[in-house]
Amino acid sequence: MRPAKIHFITGLRPDFGGMPFNIVHMLAILSARITYPDHEIFVYYEHEPSGIWWDYARRFVTEVPTVAPTAVFGCPVRHFAHAADVLRLQLLIEHGGIYFDTDTMVCRPIADLPTDVVVMGLDAGSEHSAVGLSNAFIAAPPGAPFLRRWFDGYRDFDARDYVGHSVKLPHALAMAGEPGVRIMSRLAFCYPHNDARSLHNLFARSVDVRSSYSIHLWESVSWHYIAAITPEAIARADTTYNLLARAVLTHFPDSPASPKLWPVRIALDRASLPHAAIDRPAFWYVAFHDNDGAEVARLDADAGELARLAAMPGGELVIERAVPALQPPRSWTVWPTDRARRWLDPLRGQFAR
Repeated sequence: MRPAKIHFITGLRPDFGGMPFNIVHMLAILSARITYPDHEIFVYYEHEPSGIWWDYARRFVTEVPTVAPTAVFGCPVRHFAHAADVLRLQLLIEHGGIYFDTDTMVCRPIADLPTDVVVMGLDAGSEHSAVGLSNAFIAAPPGAPFLRRWFDGYRDFDARDYVGHSVKLPHALAMAGEPGVRIMSRLAFCYPHNDARSLHNLFARSVDVRSSYSIHLWESVSWHYIAAITPEAIARADTTYNLLARAVLTHFPDSPASPKLWPVRIALDRASLPHAAIDRPAFWYVAFHDNDGAEVARLDADAGELARLAAMPGGELVIERAVPALQPPRSWTVWPTDRARRWLDPLRGQFAR
């Protein structure tokens, strides 16, 4: 049976293959943590990551310094990706469990899938165009015969075929009738795929991924998207990836990517407001902006709050909020409406630094 272990691999080369540990790698680990709360998470590396994202992610894992494979059955292994291909098979054969690439987002548990065989998903742009079986996700019991047969196929390893042994070989074995593997639809672990349109759907649009157990980010061809992902970008844009990331971050309010609550106070001169703005208005738009003027939060004042403000004595109407944002908001906009919900003139101001 498959044990409650999760494996990630990173840092097999000093330069991390030009893709250093960043926010998406942290989120891969965090998404695994909340999806599989009873599993121990192991992170294997020869060169330890650094930076704020790793500093936070390491709280939730068992670190395993390792040595990257340099050969397999006497065949040299030079590319960091091929070294990771070999290492993941060795780990799963010895320990069993679930392997995830660090450029994944774990969406839901595989509790409904068998635990006594290898589980993999089609690497395919469509159900009829399979490249092979994706090794970005592999679940297996220890010593799985399918994995042993797959690993034995590395005796004729040829690095010139980039995915020949990592993706094509397991698919060929399965198609030839090798037992002990459950093949899932491409939607399970490889949707959206790695063509330009699919990557756009992943990082620039929002598509339905509710059928997915995890999604693969394809960082070797999508790094231009991944390198631009920041906490601010996650908070602002409703993309497939960002929506998943936000859901994960709600479980980790102390993470460096999670919004903080900033108490603010807006004092408005009652005499400067038109009568319609305080004569039973429907609501006021109340928004907060960052240094670039982008809206980071909208926390409107409803009719009940405005009635209480209007009834208070004094020359000021004071709006107080706790603004969820990564950094303190720098400016505000208050845009009143009248009782018929017609917009009046907006008011704007800056917070003291």
